[in-house]
Amino acid sequence: MSLLIDRRQVGVLGIQQAGKTTLITSLIHHLRDHHPADFPLGDGSWRVKFVSALENENGTPRFDFRKHRDQLQNRRWPSKTRAVSEYRCRLEFFGGPLPYRLENAVSLTELSLVDIPGERLADLGMLGTAYDRWSDLVLELLDEQYDSRADGPGFVEMLEAGSPLTAAAVVAAYKRTLARLVFKHVPLITPSTLLVTADGQYVPAEIRRTRDPEALARAHLTGLEPGCEFAPLSEAARTANPAVATEFEGHYTRYRDELVRPLAAKLFACDQLVVLIDPTTLLAGGVGAYNGCLHALEVALKSLAPGQPGWASGADAVVRFLTGGRGRLTDLVPTPAVRRVAVAVSQADKVHPDDQDKLGRLARLMIEPRIEDVLAGKPMRVEYFVCSAVFSSAS
Repeated sequence: MSLLIDRRQVGVLGIQQAGKTTLITSLIHHLRDHHPADFPLGDGSWRVKFVSALENENGTPRFDFRKHRDQLQNRRWPSKTRAVSEYRCRLEFFGGPLPYRLENAVSLTELSLVDIPGERLADLGMLGTAYDRWSDLVLELLDEQYDSRADGPGFVEMLEAGSPLTAAAVVAAYKRTLARLVFKHVPLITPSTLLVTADGQYVPAEIRRTRDPEALARAHLTGLEPGCEFAPLSEAARTANPAVATEFEGHYTRYRDELVRPLAAKLFACDQLVVLIDPTTLLAGGVGAYNGCLHALEVALKSLAPGQPGWASGADAVVRFLTGGRGRLTDLVPTPAVRRVAVAVSQADKVHPDDQDKLGRLARLMIEPRIEDVLAGKPMRVEYFVCSAVFSSAS
């Protein structure tokens, strides 16, 4: 009987249709029924025995492995991730180098795989960020990186006009701008509830088919519920419309506390992270999709990099707390535990086997410089891999 338990919590993030649910399902299947010839571990000498599935803690929904596996067996893609879920199990590993076998002769591994909706990554930028700073960052991205003016006068022009603003008009214009970016495959929609609602509803199939930004803007919210929506305001617009700015700040703070913080806490508890990307999808999506992928990854890694400040709003939160303002002790963010990151090029089966190494090099050229900038001086190890959860394409 084992005396020691090695606990590992792995967060799995997917960027822009990277096939995250399919990969997690395939991995669990291999762990539950390990065949070394089909799924070699390490140098091929390792073996894994599935001991038991475990109940999730803290009420986290269970990753529906059986449903997703059945969908794959019936030649259907698994359902899209719409909320955080987790799969916990206990494993026993055999084989490997002799020193490892001697050191771990009486240990089990308790593995937790945390499935995180990629759409929520853009919201992580709210952590440690006051509403006014978040507004400035979002507007900078809209105007400089995504050329939000290309589709005609809209949200940015409304803020620049200098006319009195109403909350409803600002939210409506912002939602139309975000909806246009959704159909350009830009993975940087924040608040992310415009894509996946707070209760996990994705963009309706009919709207995805017609690609109608107006319909999406009417169907979904930029906030937790009707009457609690918000949008970014420029510094000039905040000064000229203080009532609207105060209303948006309150809705933003509630959104951050009720939706973003629980997600961050789940991520911060992970000691390892797997980030899935599919370069073929990014290249097909164009410059906007590529820039959005890099920015979303940067936001996530900045939030997860060890050594980040614990106060969500810095000294400002302390001052407001002491002066009876909105700062609260709940603004304290746990210290991230992530120390290792695997960037995995998923769905490699879409590329000819002779070119899969080139696909890995391409992804590294696309991603590595940005990651190095974010993690400079941080004790976080990053490695790159090429993989495929299933063989869905034939050369």
